[in-house]
Amino acid sequence: MARVDYTAIGVSADKIKRVDGADGRDNAKAFAARHHGIEVSEVVDGVHIGELDSSGVDGADSFEGYTPIHRVDSPSDGINDGVDYVVYFQKDGTDPVEFYKATDADASTLVQLTSGAEYDLAYSKELLASRD
Repeated sequence: MARVDYTAIGVSADKIKRVDGADGRDNAKAFAARHHGIEVSEVVDGVHIGELDSSGVDGADSFEGYTPIHRVDSPSDGINDGVDYVVYFQKDGTDPVEFYKATDADASTLVQLTSGAEYDLAYSKELLASRD
């Protein structure tokens, strides 16, 4: 389930109620149970509802200054085997253009690509506006 930034769609921050702790989790589980037509006791973390902890997945703000240009799900390229997905990025404001990749939305895996098959793939997806 994606996180919604209500302030980005015009909802005033003082109108947003943050629900933390056990009450918030219980409410989320009750919602998931209704949605899936099961009892609350049958709700499984990571299946019917997101994990309580982020499990290494970082938000978009962790990739500020990088524009995603391509995503590969379940890669089997001999380089990224075993990850759920790879996102290729173009770093904003660089000349010459720089390309990076990260796996499974984990900012700690962000690495620059300078040559090879992944660089060639990223280059083929380069934002055309940068080729002025």
